[in-house]
Amino acid sequence: MVKKSGTGKKIIKILILAGIAAAVVIVAVLLVRWTDSIARRRSDAELRQALADILEESGERGLLEFAGVSVNNIFYGSDGITIFAGDASDWDYSADEMQNMAVWDKANRSVVHIDTRAVDALGASVGAA
Repeated sequence: MVKKSGTGKKIIKILILAGIAAAVVIVAVLLVRWTDSIARRRSDAELRQALADILEESGERGLLEFAGVSVNNIFYGSDGITIFAGDASDWDYSADEMQNMAVWDKANRSVVHIDTRAVDALGASVGAA
């Protein structure tokens, strides 16, 4: 039987202690990250509830203005909402003009130009549209 020297036993003890220390550090890091994620989820839930309360009390305009977005007009269309943010002087068109253009862009495929002309007995065109 081979006897282990005192130095060999010390090295094994040091390696075991280093492994235990590394495991403790890894567990501590994982515990801190897990705790942070729980706190972040709780904070997100509280923020979500606060925003829902503001939305219920003040509507979309109030929520956006609370966030520091200056809202001039909100257009509610079938494609969702279009928000005209900022001061009206920042735009080339007013909010109402932009809203009208959005409606025209959506509906212009259904606009038909009807030209009515009457023809008299001689075949001459009477009236023009």
